[in-house]
Amino acid sequence: MIHLVVRWLSVSLLFGWFLSVGLLQAQTGDLGYTLRWAEVDDPRVAGYRVYYGVEPGHYLEMIDVGLETTHRVTGLEPDTVYYFTVSAYDAEGFESSYTPEVTSGAFRYLFGMGGPFPSDGGWVEVANASLLQEQRIKAAAPEYGGGSGEVRVATGDLNGNGRDEVVLGFGPAPFGQSGGWFRLLDSNLAHLAWGRVDWDDYNATNGETYPAVGDLDGDGKAEIVIGLGSGGGGMMQVFGYDAGGLVPLGWTALDWPEYNALSGATRPALGDVDGNGRADLLVGLAAVEDRARPAGGDPAAFSETGSTPIPGGFFFLKRGIDLAGSEDETMRDALANRLLLEREITTGSVSWGEYARQLGETWPALGDLSGDGRYEIVVGLGRGGEGLFEVFQYDAEAIVSLGLGALNWPEYLARNGEMRPTVHSRRGAPGQILFGLGAGGEGRVEVFELRYGDWENVDSFELWPRQYRMAEGATWPAVKLESR
Repeated sequence: MIHLVVRWLSVSLLFGWFLSVGLLQAQTGDLGYTLRWAEVDDPRVAGYRVYYGVEPGHYLEMIDVGLETTHRVTGLEPDTVYYFTVSAYDAEGFESSYTPEVTSGAFRYLFGMGGPFPSDGGWVEVANASLLQEQRIKAAAPEYGGGSGEVRVATGDLNGNGRDEVVLGFGPAPFGQSGGWFRLLDSNLAHLAWGRVDWDDYNATNGETYPAVGDLDGDGKAEIVIGLGSGGGGMMQVFGYDAGGLVPLGWTALDWPEYNALSGATRPALGDVDGNGRADLLVGLAAVEDRARPAGGDPAAFSETGSTPIPGGFFFLKRGIDLAGSEDETMRDALANRLLLEREITTGSVSWGEYARQLGETWPALGDLSGDGRYEIVVGLGRGGEGLFEVFQYDAEAIVSLGLGALNWPEYLARNGEMRPTVHSRRGAPGQILFGLGAGGEGRVEVFELRYGDWENVDSFELWPRQYRMAEGATWPAVKLESR
C-alpha cells in the first residue's frame, strides 16, 4: 500500500499572455485559466488531478488530466474569483496532499490589525479581490505580540517570480522583552523567515518595525527597508532575500540631528517616481509635541536657539540608493555595518501650515495613480489632521503638490483623524488609494479615486470581527499582487 506525499510538487497559475486570452474570451462566456506544474520524478505517479472552486480551501470540481503537466480550465464565469490546486495519484488510487493553492484573482487585500488581541500576537486578515474573507493569519508569537499587537503590512516580489511576498512589521516590544523583529510570508502566505534589526540597544528599548518593499537596484527582485520607531535615530536597515534567507545590505539614514534626538522614527515607502526601473525611498516622520516651523518651510532654516528645532509636516525622498554602499567609519563603529548613500535627497512638506506647526506627522505611500508607470507620492496626515491627505509628483528634482483630499466622517475625525495610505496600482488604469485608520477607526478601510479632478471616497469596507471594530479598530492595509 503506497501513500504518495509529493512535497516537491509545485503549481503556478499562468497569467500574462494566457490571462489576456482568457479575458478576451470572457465576452463569449469561455473564460479560462491555464495551470502548469512541475513533473514529479517518481515512477509511482500515474496521473494528476486539478481541483477548483469559488471559496479558498473548498473545491467542488475535479478534473483528471492523466500525466499532463499543463491544463486549461474553461467555462468559468468572468466576474468570479476561483481557487485551484493539484494533486498526484498512483496506480492504486492513493493521492498526494494538495499543492499550495493559487487564485485567479489578480490581487489580494491584506489588513494588519492591532488590539484588542495583543495577547494573541496580532493578526492579518486576508481577502480576495471581491473582498471575500479568505483567512486570518496569526502574525507573531503571543509573547512578542503582547505589547501592542500592532501589525504593519508591506508587499513586494522578493524572488522575481511575479507574485508578491509579504513582510510584517510589529509595534513596540512588550516591557522586559527585546524587539526589532519582522516576519516574511511566502507568496502562498506560508511562513518564510524571521528577520531582526541589527541594533541591540534599539531592540531593547523600543523594537518596533515599519517595513517597506521595493526593487532598489532594478534586478527584478525587491529589497526590504525596515524603518524604526522612537529612539531609532533616523535609521533604516536594508535587507535582501535569497533562498538562503535574509541578507543585511546596510543602513540608510536621515541626516537630521535635532529630529533624530527627539524622535528619530522613520516610516518608509518604496516606489519608482522617475520611471527608471529602480525604487526610490520615501520617508515619513512621526509626531513630536510642541514643534515649531520656520518661515519658508525649509528644515535647514531651524536655528539652535528659540523654537524647538524639529520638522513639521515634512517628508523626504531618497533617489538612487547605492546598494554597493560606502564604508563610513562612524557608522561602522556604531552599528557594525555600512552606510548606503543616495544620489539625491529631496524634501517635501504638506500644505497645511497650522497642522505642521502642531504635530506634523506624515504617513507616506507611493504608487501609480495616473496609470503612466511613474509613481505618485501620497502623504496622509496623523492624529489631529482632520482626515486630510495630499498627493504629490516628483518633477525635475522638485516635489510638486497635485492637490488634497479628505475623509468625511466627523466622528472619527474628532476621535483621531489619522490616515495611513497604501496605493493599489492597477495595470492600464488609474490607481486607488486605500487608507487604514488609526485607533477608533472601527476597523474601516476607505478607498479614494481621482474623479473629475477631485479625490472621491468611492468605497468603504469593514474588517472582521465586530468586537475588534468596536474596540481598537486600527487598520494597516496592503495590496498583494498575484501576477505582474
